[in-house]
Amino acid sequence: MDQFIGAHTVANGGIHMAALRAGSAGMRALQVFTAPPQYYGDKASMRPERIERFRSALSQAKIALEQVVVHGAYVLNTATEDEISAIDREFHMTIAGASNNAAIIHTIETLWRMRLELPEVRQGHAMVCRKDGQARQKEHSDVVEALRKRDPGGARLAMRRHFNRLLESMLDESELRALDDLRRRAAESRERYMLSAKIA
Repeated sequence: MDQFIGAHTVANGGIHMAALRAGSAGMRALQVFTAPPQYYGDKASMRPERIERFRSALSQAKIALEQVVVHGAYVLNTATEDEISAIDREFHMTIAGASNNAAIIHTIETLWRMRLELPEVRQGHAMVCRKDGQARQKEHSDVVEALRKRDPGGARLAMRRHFNRLLESMLDESELRALDDLRRRAAESRERYMLSAKIA
């Protein structure tokens, strides 16, 4: 049976960099994570160009695809999206209810309804959560910690920071989607124009 020396190298700069680092260290095997292991909520992106860069790097590093071991993050979240959403809603509604503030309760209920009923909001929220799961987890922890210390001012401040960052991130994400859509439509229009110019 053949034996291979391998490594679990750093993937900073992309997963293809892990392969290049292992190859430059003389390794003939490699171990990689499916997603960053530091926190929940991040999902690996399997875009074709990312796969091609990884395969090309393996070839350059002289590491056979069969010698790559892939494993999940340290803590796997096996909950469905609906279960995660229900838990997240319960967390926010519990905190809002504990405030005994009708305006906060109404705001949370309204934001949640928008998240469930409006596709644009649902999509924007999902994108933001995938990108900044670690920040969101820290913000939730800050709220809970302030409540444990019976510090209502600290809890209010932590909630405001959380909502401000989330809303700003969602606005940024919706602007990016709008710009991408505009670019796509402009490219399609340009292509139609160039085609009609060739025909004429």
